Amino acid sequence: MGLRINRRVKLGQGFSANLGKSGVSVSKRSKRGSVNSRGTGTVRLMRGVSWMFGKRR
Repeated sequence: MGLRINRRVKLGQGFSANLGKSGVSVSKRSKRGSVNSRGTGTVRLMRGVSWMFGKRR
């Protein structure tokens, strides 16, 4: 079982910085989803259902 360490810092206007073991990424949230600087994102299709896209680790 792995241990994940992650810290999110709000930067304002829907932006946040995610600090983790592998580095830093910046993400932008909107009403329907989010996209981050590493090329992954999430789109909310309906309540309780979302679609994730982009690179896998």
